[in-house]
Amino acid sequence: MTISAVIRRTAAVAPWALACLACVSEPAAPAGPSSAPAVAGRGSALATVPAEDALASLAGDWVVRREVVGADGACGEPIPGTARLETLLGGRLLRMAVRFQHDGGPVEAEGLLAYDRRRESYQLVWASQAVSGMSTARGTGRLEGAGLVLSAPDGSAVRLRLVEGRLLFESAPQGGGPVGVRTVYERRPEP
Repeated sequence: MTISAVIRRTAAVAPWALACLACVSEPAAPAGPSSAPAVAGRGSALATVPAEDALASLAGDWVVRREVVGADGACGEPIPGTARLETLLGGRLLRMAVRFQHDGGPVEAEGLLAYDRRRESYQLVWASQAVSGMSTARGTGRLEGAGLVLSAPDGSAVRLRLVEGRLLFESAPQGGGPVGVRTVYERRPEP
């Protein structure tokens, strides 16, 4: 039985379930040009596009260091950690699991990064044990060069970019200004 059928059956008893039908309807095709269809047929996977392939290329194990950057550009003591980046949904989504040792114990963070074909932009959802709630950001760009520049609803910004094989994840505070936190990802050497 499909999700739509379950919701329709539930709607007969609980009218609120009708609102969920929009959640399981097939999305509309993207407005702009694309190298792959926006909707796959039933039972088939949606092919990836170059922006998603770029995210998938980041999959693997990484050694990370987190640096708090002061207004003068000076970095505080780096906080060491590890990260596992993996693709989900056939390469269309990048999951980032990061773990730091800080103040005598582990601090974990999780992120999901995806390319939204309909809006031709990237979306990031991020949660950490160190901060209450979840952060979201959206933006455009390319990993090489200037990087992906993602803006959050609270006015803060995140930039992800590849520089000489390293992935830099830089966060700027609300209202802009210099980088507040920089996390440097370096591929873990093969054993």
